Order: sequence, then C-alpha cells, then structure tokens
Amino acid sequence: SEEPTMMPRSPSGRRGFTLIELLVSMGIMLFVITVTVIAFTPAFGGAGLRSAARVVSAAADGARVRAIQQRRQVRFEARRILSTTKVQWQVCSTAGEVGAEWKDLPDFIVIETNVESGSCGTDGRGGTFSDANQRISLSFGPDGSVVRCSVGPNSDGAFSNTVEPTTAFALRLQNIRDSVATEDRPTSWLVVIPLTGAIQSVE
Repeated sequence: SEEPTMMPRSPSGRRGFTLIELLVSMGIMLFVITVTVIAFTPAFGGAGLRSAARVVSAAADGARVRAIQQRRQVRFEARRILSTTKVQWQVCSTAGEVGAEWKDLPDFIVIETNVESGSCGTDGRGGTFSDANQRISLSFGPDGSVVRCSVGPNSDGAFSNTVEPTTAFALRLQNIRDSVATEDRPTSWLVVIPLTGAIQSVE
C-alpha cells in the first residue's frame, strides 16, 4: 500500500503556517487596527479643534497688539472660503491691509459668533449663533478694545451688519467632521471682552 504523504517541513524542522492560519491572523490584526483608529479619532479631532482655536486666538491677539503699538485701528477677520471640494475658514490679523497674510484652518472647523444676538449671557456664550455668516471681523482700537464687530453672509464684499459690542460675546469653533447635531459637536469657545480686547479660551 502507498505510504501517507507527509507535509514538507522547513529547514529548521518546524511546520510552516497554513493559508487559513495566515488569513485568521491578518483578520485579527485588521480588527485591532480598526478598533484603535475608532478609539483615537475623537482625540485627534479634539486636538485639531484646540489647535485651530489657538490659531484664531493668536491672530485676534496679534491684531490687538498691533493696534496698541501703532496707535491705530487694526482689523482681525475670519472668512469662509467656498470651493467645489471643501469648505474652509481662514483668519488674518491685518485684514484689509497690503500684504495681509491669511492662515488656513482645518477644513472640518467652522466659526460662528453670537455678537448679533444682543444678549450673550454672563459668560458671553449665550444667545443665538448664526451659521449664515461667512465673514466675521473684529476691529481693535488704539487702546486695544474692540470698537466694532462686523459680520456678513459672503466671504468678500460689504458686511451686512456691524455691532459696537459693550458686553462679552463669543466665537464658537466646532468640529463638523462627523454628521451630528450642532449641540453634540466638539466645541471650543473664544470669549471676547470688548472693553479690553482680551480673548479668553473656554473649554
């Protein structure tokens, strides 16, 4: 009778992995990687949101410092750029001036303000935030205070409304990467104190 065929062994004398064993191992590795990415995605989004808030705060504070140093009005502006592939916000600390430089925020960040609502609450974060504005401007006076806040529905052209704020109001940055309700989106707050022009980051 024929002798049973033996599975070939590797030079070291150990049997190699079968195709099924390799596929199972790859499936387990893929599962672990997927779970890890899902677990850390919110953290990455939060880090991007906090980083964007720092960029906006630095640009606004840069306009304030420039206004004080040069004893003139200087304008900070955030604007929304529309394209066929993405929606992106940019900020500038010398808006309207020759050679003004704009900094891009991540394309999953949007900026809104409640300055038009009139009543923004004791902490500046109350009232109504409008998602219709695609342009938000803060004008800092020679003493560093916010003398005007202008908003508009278009990223260029004239502003549709101008307010001379006397109480705290907020710039609200939100992460819109995930399609969730507004109240559930990751959010960073920048509270503006008009009298001093200070920008306070509030988690």
